[in-house]
Amino acid sequence: QKVLEHARKDKVIGKSLEASVELHCSGELYDFVKSVEDELKTAFIVSHVSVFADDQGQVKGEAVEGLSVTVTHAQGEKCSRCWVYSDTVGSNSVHPTLCSRCADVVK
Repeated sequence: QKVLEHARKDKVIGKSLEASVELHCSGELYDFVKSVEDELKTAFIVSHVSVFADDQGQVKGEAVEGLSVTVTHAQGEKCSRCWVYSDTVGSNSVHPTLCSRCADVVK
């Protein structure tokens, strides 16, 4: 959350759903974080999370040894239903303002 606040302050993102988060970690920490990668975007309230087995993140974690984080603006367009930024927005001709997940839900 602290890194997201810095990204807001630096005008990289506005709201947290505009963020794409990269978590860089190693060893057992990587194994754990990678195992829950699919749930992290919901937990962090961001559009995308990627986990890498290295130490190449822009901001080193203060509370967690071996963690570094990079926040960038998420790729794609904003879904008008869930507000997540996704490259799949517009791929459904029946629901052009929705991401593929939301288009499947409203069928």
